[in-house]
Amino acid sequence: ALREKNARLILTSITPFGNITATTGNVAMTVQPGGTTLNTSGVTVTGSNNVTLTAPGTVSTSGVTATAGNVAITSTADGVSVGGASAGTDITLDAVNGIGVGGMSSGTGGNGLITLTSTGVASDIYVGGSLQASNAALPVSTPAITLTSGRDIVLDRINLTASTSGGVKLLAARD
Repeated sequence: ALREKNARLILTSITPFGNITATTGNVAMTVQPGGTTLNTSGVTVTGSNNVTLTAPGTVSTSGVTATAGNVAITSTADGVSVGGASAGTDITLDAVNGIGVGGMSSGTGGNGLITLTSTGVASDIYVGGSLQASNAALPVSTPAITLTSGRDIVLDRINLTASTSGGVKLLAARD
């Protein structure tokens, strides 16, 4: 266990070791360049404010909750897999080689957006659970849910709901 204030731990990969909870503040887990994966599958990651997970390789997690803040999950060179996510405000997932998600709910603490972006030309976005974004401040022309894929978007018997305002935008590079 790290006991020093402002201690820095540099890892090349992170694997499951138990539920991760910040009862106050943020959860931020980063695998440094030269490292590979960040895997919290089988456990939950919960922050009272923001939750940020970043790695150059695959980022996998069973469940993420940011009670009053944002969920931001990024793979700078591979894919992202999220079983489920809930955020007081926004949920943002960025990847190069595909995104797979279960259910997600943003704006549970007020206004929130859901943005999933996978930029690789052979990468898909797979949505296996319903997505719901609540945001009372958006006009219909502004998306509350945005999915942008370098290839295909696969919606597997789910609902996309922009509650109270905002639209839904799906943009896939292939037909």
